[in-house]
Amino acid sequence: MSKKPLVLIPCDNRMLGEHPYHVLGQKYADAIRDAALCLPLLLPCTGQEDWDAYLEMVDGIFLTGSPANVH
Repeated sequence: MSKKPLVLIPCDNRMLGEHPYHVLGQKYADAIRDAALCLPLLLPCTGQEDWDAYLEMVDGIFLTGSPANVH
């Protein structure tokens, strides 16, 4: 059995009510898993990520284009 590629997806930072959350539209994870036949890895964006460590683990990055995770 071959290993599926692992694709990193940065999450959005959103306030839901009074609480901050890391969120991702299900359609993005579904697209990585079902259409691209890869494994999605969701990354909560805190501003303190060790990007080099994440890049060593994954085969690709999927940017959704949300204002919360582009810059």
